[in-house]
Amino acid sequence: MYKEVIFLFNIGDRIVYPRQGVGVINLIEEKEFNGKLQKYYNIQILHNSLKLMLPASSAETCHLRHISDEKELDDMLYEINNYHCAPIEAPRTRAISKERLQNNTDKIKKGTLKNCAEVICELTEANKTHPLNTSEKELLNNTKKIIVDEISLVKHISVHEASDLLNNSLN
Repeated sequence: MYKEVIFLFNIGDRIVYPRQGVGVINLIEEKEFNGKLQKYYNIQILHNSLKLMLPASSAETCHLRHISDEKELDDMLYEINNYHCAPIEAPRTRAISKERLQNNTDKIKKGTLKNCAEVICELTEANKTHPLNTSEKELLNNTKKIIVDEISLVKHISVHEASDLLNNSLN
């Protein structure tokens, strides 16, 4: 017996899996795990060969979400274009970088489009005053990639055009 899960997603839904990327649910199937029957989403992450199986019961805690609609994306791009963060005046220390990395990682895990946009803006601004450490660079690049893939999918444009659109909003 398995715990009944209310399905938020269907086969063919285009989704964002925070920290993994934009993908499509290819299959919903039941599998036995630890003696219990569970339903799983089989997800194909776009633009690479990554395939994931996620228990449907974990979708909410993993912050799996449907891709945004065009209005949400346009609003996000507008917000990025008009984003102003407080000047970074504190001296750069390892503790400050570590705290900023943790805060931004927590935002990404929540998976909202708004949180992703904030991370991109904050790290882009921080990079203007001093070089980001390796972990922050990786977080910025991965977050940008997810947003670019989402823009590309929603607006039916190439990844290159989506990247240009995001970069133009950042400038």
